Amino acid sequence: MQGSDGFKRFVGGGFEMFGIVADEVQLRVMEIADSIYRPRIEALLEADLEGVEPEPRIDLSRPPQ
Repeated sequence: MQGSDGFKRFVGGGFEMFGIVADEVQLRVMEIADSIYRPRIEALLEADLEGVEPEPRIDLSRPPQ
């Protein structure tokens, strides 16, 4: 997996701040989840939503209309 060392340093540093110890299996599961969701999160962050009108009377307990 590309960027594996950077991910482990990032997550390991964050856990270390809170005194949490994650074993290799837990780190691997987090790394796999990150590889699945990161491209979608980055796409949302980069999306040009300037012209998108907000949904009127939004109800977050229901799907968008």
